[in-house]
Amino acid sequence: MKWQNYFPWKILQRGREYYREGNIDDIIIDGLSLEAYVFGRELYHVHVKITENHKLAMDCSCPYNATGPCKHLAAALFLAEQEGFFDDERINEFLDKNNKTFIKPSFSASDYDECIFNLAEITSKVCCTEEAYEKAKKLVQQQDVVLTACDTEENNFYSPDSKKILTARIEGYAFFSNGRYPLKIVFSEDDILAIECSVPRAQFSYVAHWSPEAKRFKFNAYLMAFLLLIDAYIKEHNPGDYTSTAGRELLELYSSKPKSLIPVMQKKHANARMVQLVPRLELSEDELNLSFKIGRDKLFVVKNIPLLVKEYSFSAEHALGSKDSINFSIEKFTEAADKYYTLLREVVEEDNFRTAENMKYRSYGVPVKSIASGNSILLFGKTLDSFYELASGTKIEATCKLSDSSKKLILGFRDKNLDVTLILSPDMNKKGVFKGINVKCKLPKVYQGSKFAYFADEYYLNRMDIALFNKLQPLLKHSENGKVSLKIGHKDLNRFYYQVLPELGSCAQIIEHDAAVIEKYLQPEVKFSFFLDYQQGKIFCVAKACYGEEQYNLLDALAGNMIAASRDEDKEKQLVELLHYYFNDVDMTELAFVIDKDEDVMWQFLENGVAQLMELGDVNSTDSFQRIKIHNKVSVSVGVSIDSGLMDLSLSISEISLEDLLAIIGSYKNKKKYHRLRNGDFVNITNKAIEELADMFTAMRIAPKDFVKGKMQLPAYRAFYLDKMLEQNAYLYTERDSNFRRLIKEFKVINESDFEVPPSLAKIMRNYQEYGYKWLRTLAAYGFGGVLADDMGLGKTLQSIAVLAAAKEAGEEGTSLIVCPASLIYNWQEEFTRFAPALKIILIVGTQKEREEKIAQLTGYDVAITSYDLLKRDISAYEGKTFNYEFIDEAQFIKNHTTAAAKSVKLIKSKHRFALTGTPIENRLSELWSIFDYLMPGYLYEYSCFKKELEQPIVKSNDETAAKRLKQLIAPFILRRLKKDVLNELPEKIEEVRIACFDAKQQALYDGQVVKTLKLVQSQSEEELSKSKIQILAELMRLRQICCDPGLAFSNYEGASAKRELCLEMVQSAIAGEHKVLIFSQFKSMLELLADDLQREGIGYYTITGETPKEKRLELVRAFNNDATPVFLISLKAGGTGLNLTGADVVIHYDPWWNVAAQNQATDRAHRIGQEKVVSVYKLVAKNSIEEKILKMQNDKQNLAESILSVDGRNSIFTMSKEELLNLL
Repeated sequence: MKWQNYFPWKILQRGREYYREGNIDDIIIDGLSLEAYVFGRELYHVHVKITENHKLAMDCSCPYNATGPCKHLAAALFLAEQEGFFDDERINEFLDKNNKTFIKPSFSASDYDECIFNLAEITSKVCCTEEAYEKAKKLVQQQDVVLTACDTEENNFYSPDSKKILTARIEGYAFFSNGRYPLKIVFSEDDILAIECSVPRAQFSYVAHWSPEAKRFKFNAYLMAFLLLIDAYIKEHNPGDYTSTAGRELLELYSSKPKSLIPVMQKKHANARMVQLVPRLELSEDELNLSFKIGRDKLFVVKNIPLLVKEYSFSAEHALGSKDSINFSIEKFTEAADKYYTLLREVVEEDNFRTAENMKYRSYGVPVKSIASGNSILLFGKTLDSFYELASGTKIEATCKLSDSSKKLILGFRDKNLDVTLILSPDMNKKGVFKGINVKCKLPKVYQGSKFAYFADEYYLNRMDIALFNKLQPLLKHSENGKVSLKIGHKDLNRFYYQVLPELGSCAQIIEHDAAVIEKYLQPEVKFSFFLDYQQGKIFCVAKACYGEEQYNLLDALAGNMIAASRDEDKEKQLVELLHYYFNDVDMTELAFVIDKDEDVMWQFLENGVAQLMELGDVNSTDSFQRIKIHNKVSVSVGVSIDSGLMDLSLSISEISLEDLLAIIGSYKNKKKYHRLRNGDFVNITNKAIEELADMFTAMRIAPKDFVKGKMQLPAYRAFYLDKMLEQNAYLYTERDSNFRRLIKEFKVINESDFEVPPSLAKIMRNYQEYGYKWLRTLAAYGFGGVLADDMGLGKTLQSIAVLAAAKEAGEEGTSLIVCPASLIYNWQEEFTRFAPALKIILIVGTQKEREEKIAQLTGYDVAITSYDLLKRDISAYEGKTFNYEFIDEAQFIKNHTTAAAKSVKLIKSKHRFALTGTPIENRLSELWSIFDYLMPGYLYEYSCFKKELEQPIVKSNDETAAKRLKQLIAPFILRRLKKDVLNELPEKIEEVRIACFDAKQQALYDGQVVKTLKLVQSQSEEELSKSKIQILAELMRLRQICCDPGLAFSNYEGASAKRELCLEMVQSAIAGEHKVLIFSQFKSMLELLADDLQREGIGYYTITGETPKEKRLELVRAFNNDATPVFLISLKAGGTGLNLTGADVVIHYDPWWNVAAQNQATDRAHRIGQEKVVSVYKLVAKNSIEEKILKMQNDKQNLAESILSVDGRNSIFTMSKEELLNLL
């Protein structure tokens, strides 16, 4: 028999230890039962029985037994195993022997029709032998078994799901031999929950919530006798009630609320009078109590305050004496009385809460004293403060019991601090020897509130400052009958006079009797002196304690010298601890504290320690010490000028050489607070000028060798960032030359530049487009590159064409190159034909041979257009070519700087470089670096440096300083406008989420996939997960496919699709309203299913996917904008860029994508210049699915782009942590 399976592994191990240590005192085996005693914290009684179905029923008297099998049981069973208790042949032999005829007790169900507990049902599993049944009847007749108690209650102890059930707990005794043994049965309305029988050799134990489920209970004679007694008791008394605990509490709450017999219309009784509630105080040495009188004209003492609160809240009656009462349903408190009642109600509620909490832990400690019981409440803390505020301005009765007698007072209320007089007098013995002083004063009883303290005199309850109360606490604590008397001995006299008395003197009057006698024994107060010296790189400090004319070195004790008893040992010790803090050594020859060549310790002392010593005493020093200087201010001047495309930077520093300044900046970067110069002086490098200078050198990438020369040359594109830094840095003096000022000014007033828009475009371009054109021309004039990052649909193409047209008009020679996605080549051609027909355009398309021929014959063409893919294939053919302008469209195509596309555009030689993109950052900051590496190589440093100083601090640490620095670096070279800011005439865009609910079949498929994905994610560590993101993405995509239509994931699926049905309904509704619809989906196969639905319903549509040829796309776009076809099905990737679909005014995103920018780009195919209708954008989302969580992630997670460029946030599955992935499921 595998008895070990009943125990958790840890319990089993502890039981084995108990067994091996011999903790089992005795074990008795009787057939299939055993009884043992096991030593633990005390001696525990163990019972075990093997049941007929080879199960174990176990019980132990230890407190842990209620939660499951314990180590004491395990220990006994290890010994029992050694004794052969679990031998299978032995068990079977006993079971065969015991296999007697069993009968069921004859309880008739009809006998319990009126009873809550139906014993016939409850005992359906109970049986016994005929012999046991006959013996049971005799035991009842002889009263050898008795029933002593029956308790019914709602209980969740025995319930497997922790729900409360009605239980009956029946207890009694069996008399056997000369002993009395407990019997217990617990049952619910239909089952037995627990059994206990302690009769020797008839033990029986069962607990439903951890014992094996019983098929039947074989009762012995004692349990059967007990059951017969229970049967009689239930029929006679019908115990229990169906009222639940919550119902009982409700009854108790409202049972005392009498229903008013007065009709509602007569509630405002004409003769109803206002009820007064008058406070009274009782002051004693222990506490301050508040009681009340209540009534109309005649007042009665309130005998039970909690009862009054309950009666008033329930509009019940309150008895006044034996003949009168107040009916609170028609009578109310006066305004003043109502405020006191509110205070009482709050106190009673708090007291009830405290009492309830105390009852939870009633077995621990002393019960909390009630603050609102009977006829008074205890006033202290905030309750006392509140009462004073209510009673202020009135006078009340008070009983004062502060002495042996009791007297009545009428007290007013006022703010007044306690007047304290301390009387000091010498304490002499009989022989006239001075022992010390007596300190006496009179102090009344003070009661503590929360914000104030209170004391009473003959006429007032006075409110005093709590700070004064806290100072007087030591005296108040020893006050007896209003008097304080204490003694200060001769040895503590100095400490009392110099430390305690000054504190007490601020709040009390001090009177000295025989002051001359006291003064004779009072030693002078200690004063300290310090002598500082600097020799051979060490700082020395000789510290002395001065008592009048007497001086003592503070290192006397360390040197073994005797310490005079009259010295202030505490103060001296305190100062020695401080000196050990600042000094790292001592010189016992000179009895001096020493700083031994440790610069950090020396700096700490010079910066803070010297000033602290000057506060504590007199400080003198040698000339050599005074020659150590601390430079707290460093004056730095920066000169800036621009010449021939380079920026010259010069420095001048007062008092410090450039070599030293370079070393100072090194110390600053190492996070030191100081730097020691070669002459021994210290420089405080928490100085703002040093901080600003170090930041400037880091940002400008100034080499140390250039720095030491004092004059450096930098690329002119650094001018903007330097100007912004110098503007914000108040501690660096700067001088800018005229060329530098002119450069900065021209970029601040772009609109005033001299660059005119080509005449052919002057009437076409909008104001913001004209500004963008001038911005590009200004950058080009100074040899800078830039990112035109306007929102989708704002005309980045037009602004770029205007720049190229103006270059031709200005006579600039050379061909310019446009690099764009393959899908946009013909779109660019059309735009040139439309806006700049005078420019000669060549498309670098066709076979490889045709492309190479075109590249070789570029002379004479103004603009060449190619794609990223073709450029990387043809890159060798461009060798030796130099272009005037190079524009890269949809520049996010080079976001990964390691790709061939990114490397190819950077290999092209051109005079001017620009990037066009609505999303310069999609997922990572490295994407921005890659674009700038194309525009102005080196501007954002080498990537390793960019990653270390900017990307990682911003992404991993949310470093605001690094984010601010990056913004300042890129701001002059990125122009970003949003449609909402510049297109006031653009129609409104209304966005809405539409929810689709799965049916049972689709929900079951989705739930199954969630379980599979969860197991995959949870089974992997963060490191393993990072290597298997593709697999995770595949599982998540399967979830998204099930949301769209289960047929995408399961080819044999034949059920419904909630989103597909919803989408078709929306399309039909839109067409009925004469709208045209764009439907975007990531899944081409989903578009095919939607196409089947449209075809079946006779609805016309066009489709564009990644497989649609570029020329065909333009034809379809023109057709859709001009004909009556109502629906355009577009794959998200294919339709995200380069399409103008202003013919549609309804956009449906069938499935949400991780990157919200891609969705926004798709939406802006319709919501762009030329759109005249309000555009409605719908996002279809499956309820309680990953799609809802994708939407939430888009809204909640602030992406890098938002913090750097203030654009939409983006997310990527490849950048998600394990926690973020689990949150999706």
